[in-house]
Amino acid sequence: MKEILRGMFYISLLSLAISGCGRSSDNALIEREASGEGDGTGIDSSGASADASTSGEYEGGRDESYTSPVDAAPSSTETASEGGSGDLADSPSTSGDADGITDYDEVGDASSSEEPVVDPVEPSEPTQVPPGAGLLTAGDWDDNLNFDHFVNFVNGLIYNPFSQVQDFELVRREKEEAESISALDIVFVIDATGSMGDELEYLKKDVNAIVEEVALVYNGISIHTGAVLYRDVGDSYVTRTIDFEANVLDFQDALSSESAGGGGDYPEAMDEGLAAANAMQWRSNATKVIFLLADAPTHDSKHANLHQEIQESRNAGITIYPVAASGVDVTTEMLMRTMAQETTGRYVFLTDDSGIGGSHLEPTIPCYNVRPLSSLLSELMIYELSGVYELPEDDEIIRSVGNPVDGQCVIEDQSYVICHVEE
Repeated sequence: MKEILRGMFYISLLSLAISGCGRSSDNALIEREASGEGDGTGIDSSGASADASTSGEYEGGRDESYTSPVDAAPSSTETASEGGSGDLADSPSTSGDADGITDYDEVGDASSSEEPVVDPVEPSEPTQVPPGAGLLTAGDWDDNLNFDHFVNFVNGLIYNPFSQVQDFELVRREKEEAESISALDIVFVIDATGSMGDELEYLKKDVNAIVEEVALVYNGISIHTGAVLYRDVGDSYVTRTIDFEANVLDFQDALSSESAGGGGDYPEAMDEGLAAANAMQWRSNATKVIFLLADAPTHDSKHANLHQEIQESRNAGITIYPVAASGVDVTTEMLMRTMAQETTGRYVFLTDDSGIGGSHLEPTIPCYNVRPLSSLLSELMIYELSGVYELPEDDEIIRSVGNPVDGQCVIEDQSYVICHVEE
């Protein structure tokens, strides 16, 4: 009988020792703070956080082995079994904001078996600027003016989407004079899949301002505006055409009824969108411009089709100004820059300066100015008619990359690249 009692006694002692180990460092810290030995920081004399004693090295986010003082605080049942009062309300209140020691007064009485009541926090709504004209921001670049830089960019790609296209070659293109300054045909080719919702809504507001600016410069010019919206195979439509309108307000009304949707995977039917634009009823005597707004490439199996349509545009005298939206990757940048380079357009890219839409890829371009997209597109259409690309006014420039001076930047190898040129 004595042996049984002695065994039970040792088991009790062992149980008490084990239950006390997990809280020794935290309770010792609280006792030191209560006696005035602590400094209220939760840091012992060696400079290590008391929390680290329960989890080893602990920095930054909470790991699975970490036990906070609140988690380790004994319940009323545990405290009573050890001879305590079961009430921690008299323990000194320590800050939990910076040192990992939580204020027990903030989480409630530890003697209570009820969970602390925490008021629900309503999620804050993201700030969204209502769609309006002149809010999107963009930069632009001419790869024909910087052809060596373009060749280096293409040759340096890990994956060149046109590498297997038989008739693809890098050739500098010279811009020809406008066929007409009395007529201008503009087509917006727009990726209308779900990820393009933000850009589409803001573009709807910009269209009228873009066209009006050109009409002010060229009084009496005949401007026809149309659009092709494209999605992907399997969506509610692959392409949808808005025929040329002579009245920009009629065109804007037609565009306003369109919305973004569908998609689902990354590549879209860009090649079919450009093909539908080429097939529209362009006037033979008009200066012809396509603005292609997209955030994704065409499918890998359609690269040859896309390049064929780029050539069709060039042969028809259509200049393409691709506009890269949020979500563009380097492959898409290459496809879009090739469209511009082969048709003597300029590569346009939206930037994060507007705060609209998702994150925009910083282009592999060393020299550019950022300004409102609407004024940039107006300037590009005037450039098509006049052959003169004017430098933006200082109050129009939102941000500059590469420190352009008189339209040029000095890059790392001390050579010059051309940001803008007044021809």
